[in-house]
Amino acid sequence: MTIEEFYIQSAENTLWGIQHGVLDAFGFSPREAMPASGPVTITLYNVSNTDTTVYRGTTFYSGTGTNKETYVTREDYVIPANNISADVIVYCTVPGTEGNVGAHQINKISTTMTNIASIDNEQAFTTGSDEESTESEQKRFQEFVDTRGRSTLKAMEYAARTVPEITGVYIYEQTAFVSVFCHDANGDLPDDVRQKVKVAEENYRPAGIGWDVYPVNKISQDLDIEVDLTDNAYLTLDFLPGLSNAISNYLNTFTVGQDLVLSDIINKVVSYSPYIYDVHIMNLTENVSVNPDQIIRAGNVDAELTGGDI
Repeated sequence: MTIEEFYIQSAENTLWGIQHGVLDAFGFSPREAMPASGPVTITLYNVSNTDTTVYRGTTFYSGTGTNKETYVTREDYVIPANNISADVIVYCTVPGTEGNVGAHQINKISTTMTNIASIDNEQAFTTGSDEESTESEQKRFQEFVDTRGRSTLKAMEYAARTVPEITGVYIYEQTAFVSVFCHDANGDLPDDVRQKVKVAEENYRPAGIGWDVYPVNKISQDLDIEVDLTDNAYLTLDFLPGLSNAISNYLNTFTVGQDLVLSDIINKVVSYSPYIYDVHIMNLTENVSVNPDQIIRAGNVDAELTGGDI
């Protein structure tokens, strides 16, 4: 048994050495964990006749729900005079998926400002990611090998994906012009990320042809879900809100050009609990198709029992 274990470990170490030796030779390494980020809307009680500054390092957090992480601004933001609200971009102080949070969960701010009426993240934050897995790194390397021929659409797609924040890309080619549509996990394309994509494309784009980078078009999808349980005794206070949140999170993982398949939604609902035996999507009767430059994101997802909650 000792000899067999030694043989197995030697074989595994040899295979690991070959794989990582190739990756290291091309400068490949796992992508680091990234913090969740997104816009938070600040609304004032009264319109001010002077500019209001939200300083770098201002802390936001959730006063409800289970998310206990804090989020901070990385630069100063100015709410112009005579404006009642403004959006600021905040970043979780801890990298990884634990910073991802549902919509309308961040509602508190740590500041001495006295004119703030409300805080709200109108969209879910889904950009937090853990360190890249070995399987994902190897897949990314294979894509790198496949795009050694530069100036192709596939090469331009790979170039955009080299930016860690980018999770979806669509390349649209016209006569003498190429449009690169891409987005982060929130379905957005912040200015700093867009600039990173443009820099990455410089080594892959075709010469003599116009090109530019654009955000994708968001499609907000509402879902009205009714479920039947094997026994209503299994219905707890957090069962239906948890189901709504799970389906919202599923929609928020869609990438550009991905259609909503009705049977997939039903399967997701059924898999949420073994006590669900029937599902009705009341506001959809067929699949939802999107254009190649569009992305689906969760709108108002409401789950209830057939015939109403009890």
